[in-house]
Amino acid sequence: KMAAGRARAVNLVHQPWHIPRLPIALCGLAAVRSLSSERIIVPRSKIDASFSRSSGPGGQNVNKVNTKVELRFNVAEADWLPQEVRARLADEQKARMTKSGELIVTSSETRTQKGNMDLAMEKLQRMVDDASVPPKERNLWEGLSEKTKKRRVDDKRRKSVVKQNRKRVDF
Repeated sequence: KMAAGRARAVNLVHQPWHIPRLPIALCGLAAVRSLSSERIIVPRSKIDASFSRSSGPGGQNVNKVNTKVELRFNVAEADWLPQEVRARLADEQKARMTKSGELIVTSSETRTQKGNMDLAMEKLQRMVDDASVPPKERNLWEGLSEKTKKRRVDDKRRKSVVKQNRKRVDF
């Protein structure tokens, strides 16, 4: 018997349909973003969703229920996204874009429309989060003194020699 008020621990190891998911904030580049910047939330009202028959799990249910979700929206006309985020999103997700500029996100991993809709919205939110992170500026080797440049080149040469000595020697 369980003590009153104590929650029962559920072992989900042997349940193949359980897919552990991290919170969106812990996935991708969004975790790197500073806490001061505002997160862009994808509005469901601006996304076109369509459902079709899925090839995923579901047994005979697959043949009669439309559970696959396909989300579409035109990136160039997305007024809820800042212009630079739209440009980065279009550039990062070229493979998911149509010629007319629509971004397509699909999900057919679960047996229900709601589950697939939630997963597809999570994917889209992750894409927007990743695109909203501005790219890091490169630090070039400019403005260094000649002595520093020479030391850097010498270090590179020394490392190269060490790595060359690790190679197998033919006798």
